[in-house]
Amino acid sequence: IRAYSVGQNFGREQVATGKSFTYDISPPTYDLTKPANNAHYNDGTGFIDNSLNLISGTSSPDSAKVELCIRNVTSGNNYWDGSSWVNSGADLYFDINAENPARWSYSFSTASWTNGNLHTVKARITDIAGNTNTGESAKYFFIDYQVPSSAITFPIDGVYRELGTISGTLSDSPPLGRIDQVQLYIQRLEDSLYYNGSAWQDTIEWMEVTEFSQTAWSYTLPGGVFTDEYDNSGYDIKVRARDFAKNIDCDDAGISKQEKVTIVWDATPPETSVDFPVESALINDPALTIRGNSTDKHGVDEVRISIKNESTGQWWTGAVWTESEQWVRSSDFPGNFEVFESSWAYSGISFNSGNYNVRVYGIDTVGNTGTPTVGRNFIFDATPPTVNSLTSPLNQGWYDDSLTNFQGTTADDTHGSGVSGLTLKIQDVSAGTVFWNGSGWVNDANENTWAIVSPPHSVWAYPTPSLQDGGIYSITPRVVDFAGNQGTGETVTFYYDTQSPESYITNPDSGASYGRLERVEGYVYDLPSEMDSLDRVEITLYNVSDNQYYTGSTWGTETWLNTEWGDWIEEYSYRNWHYNLPALTGGKNYRIVSRALDAAGNSDSQTSTVNFSINASMPYSLITLPRDNSKVDELPLMRG
Repeated sequence: IRAYSVGQNFGREQVATGKSFTYDISPPTYDLTKPANNAHYNDGTGFIDNSLNLISGTSSPDSAKVELCIRNVTSGNNYWDGSSWVNSGADLYFDINAENPARWSYSFSTASWTNGNLHTVKARITDIAGNTNTGESAKYFFIDYQVPSSAITFPIDGVYRELGTISGTLSDSPPLGRIDQVQLYIQRLEDSLYYNGSAWQDTIEWMEVTEFSQTAWSYTLPGGVFTDEYDNSGYDIKVRARDFAKNIDCDDAGISKQEKVTIVWDATPPETSVDFPVESALINDPALTIRGNSTDKHGVDEVRISIKNESTGQWWTGAVWTESEQWVRSSDFPGNFEVFESSWAYSGISFNSGNYNVRVYGIDTVGNTGTPTVGRNFIFDATPPTVNSLTSPLNQGWYDDSLTNFQGTTADDTHGSGVSGLTLKIQDVSAGTVFWNGSGWVNDANENTWAIVSPPHSVWAYPTPSLQDGGIYSITPRVVDFAGNQGTGETVTFYYDTQSPESYITNPDSGASYGRLERVEGYVYDLPSEMDSLDRVEITLYNVSDNQYYTGSTWGTETWLNTEWGDWIEEYSYRNWHYNLPALTGGKNYRIVSRALDAAGNSDSQTSTVNFSINASMPYSLITLPRDNSKVDELPLMRG
């Protein structure tokens, strides 16, 4: 603006130098560049400096003054007055005394912020014309100095064979704290390499987890990350979390956080074997303990065994035998089925005779299951052969020289291993401790001489050794099966007699004629004289006139009739005998023939024969008292 004056004489002064000014009624503008709206800030002391120690912005070029209004929203009406927090019922602005109001900043100590609180800041700008901005919205920001916490809850330290997910927990405080990133790393201990999500590398790799909330996280593992092909099959896993304020609980090198999980990978099943009994063994021990080895990188937890009796088609359940396939678990029978560091043992099995097949497999501490072994086969037989007897000679029997073989039978128990050998203890009892050794008689005070019987043994025969007439002999069979079970049969004692007895008829007289004949009498002689070797005396009564024999009740064909014994004339050598005759018909001729047989079956080489006749007209006498062969202490009267 320029001006000049005009006088009364209409004179005009010279125009003066003009004055310039700007007319401005528009309020200034500004941009609050820091803090960002809804941003979170830390105190700058952690691994990432994201502190709010400077509030800054830009304003219109004609700005003359910058004032800030900083409010602690969480605490209510607390405002910053430039040096401290004060309570105010209205917005409180203070002049920051900006050296350059168009590009200004205000330093603020992080210690002056209140951790965990929501704050706002807004600016009031005055330009040189005195215009002031109005209606500017505040920027909200959060102060969070607390480091979040992250942990792995699965897996825990231990051995694993499968792992699909790694997971854990998260927490952050104060309540406004918000976690915005969760990462983990996996390090292989064998070579200290790190997994990057697809391969292994020599630098640390923090991988983003698959998903997370504010309280939990998880990471889904691809297949094939872990292996037990190395000597050291261990892996370290560590997790870290970061919140929106850039507080983080572990540095990039992974050193600052000690908490980690170490897992050991084991995908290899244990190896087991049956070491005893050996293949095709013959076992006769009722207390048999089956044993074997079991090996695994990190320990065998359980061994399972299948015991089948192939002979019966049954399996052992751990308590009984059953028709269906069974696998007995060591964990079910800890007292009998023990698993050690590198071996196992199973006892208490109720074995029956038969062929057995045993298979085993192991399960390690993480559940890797081994493949059942090829069956171990053996024969169990703890029962001696069940049949071991002599069929000839018989106990207490008498035999002559027709005894050319000793005979008997043997048999093992059902499903047993079979009879493998048979021996006989043959003793000459008459001679004392004299025994047959297979080729001759020997004296054996220990009474332990046995003769071997050649197979087959199921039905056997052994040639009779040289025996002495009148001798007493005993035979004891002893049998053994292929499993070594031995059984001794009952001893048989027999008598050997080759002497034939001789019988004689003393009444009637040969060639005599009788009016009546009621009894035939005689005696017999036999050796040996040390024992009663007689069996019987037989006669035939022949009606020569009618050509008929007495049968014991009637007349017919030739019949040998057993007589009755009388007293010994000389003990075991001579003995009387008699036979009560039936009524004989007068006018007939008769013949009586006698023969003797001993217990050994020897009989008369020549029979005794008498011929006589019955004449009814002839007188006869008969003694009726005393009775024949009776015993009396007095006899005052005899009758007849």
